[in-house]
Amino acid sequence: MTSMTNGCGTTTYTWDARNRLTEIFGYDAQCSPLSASFKYDALGRRIEKTINGRTINYLYDGLDIVQEIEGGMVTVNYIRTLNIDEPLARIKSDGTVRYYQTDALGSVIALTDETGNVKTTYNYDPFGNTSVSGEPSDNPFQYTGRENDNPVLSEVEGGLYYYRARYYSPELQRFISEDPIRLDSDDINFYAYVGNSPVNWVDPWGLIVIVSDNPSRGCPPGVICLDPGQVDPNNPGFFGQSSGPTNNFEGLCIIISKHLLDYLIGLPIKLQPAYINLECYPIDPIDPYDSCDDLGS
Repeated sequence: MTSMTNGCGTTTYTWDARNRLTEIFGYDAQCSPLSASFKYDALGRRIEKTINGRTINYLYDGLDIVQEIEGGMVTVNYIRTLNIDEPLARIKSDGTVRYYQTDALGSVIALTDETGNVKTTYNYDPFGNTSVSGEPSDNPFQYTGRENDNPVLSEVEGGLYYYRARYYSPELQRFISEDPIRLDSDDINFYAYVGNSPVNWVDPWGLIVIVSDNPSRGCPPGVICLDPGQVDPNNPGFFGQSSGPTNNFEGLCIIISKHLLDYLIGLPIKLQPAYINLECYPIDPIDPYDSCDDLGS
């Protein structure tokens, strides 16, 4: 998408040679002037965001942000679990601490203080249009645990969410650029968000749908399902022995597709059954799938 025109006017979107969003110029959902720019590191992670003159830099631990930096000073620290998109606490430089409360999709539904009092609440429609109430907060992690690039609005708004490989528009109910892995996502619609089933699936990479934490839902197309009853972490070849998609899957769906490795080459992909943590490091650019045999507990 290169431009969008609505009642506010026309907003333009600029992309680099790797199809990463670099600039937005136009209007936000409240028809206020909007100017935004973004920078990325060699691994494709967004390391700088400037919106209407305010610049925030990011420090990462793997795929997740652990610090926000403004003017060379750390302004926010995050405490997280080892899982992707699972923040536990947000600690600001002034000492303010807010704890994340989430739902089954990983969407943040409330921020609480040290005594458990709810300070800020978040509500979403199925596709992520977001409304915020209570104490104003610039916490960006909201729908499915991803970053809302206009987090402080207190009304339902149509801003973008950053899903790593792409940006998602709740207003349009779709991504605003094609899926980088295209047909390897097992979806012929390169812009669709989680197969139009947002109450069941999530997409933390912006590449392919994965199973939220509910095995009874089965596995959608495009994911690899590993049954914990059959997985042997001591068998270096068990990844290749995983079962295919099924509608009657009774084990735990593991959130990885082999096709992701083509895109995420060089980044650790965490495979997390209920009782073990495994990491897959795609280290061979010729045949990255082979390195998935190199798994450890």
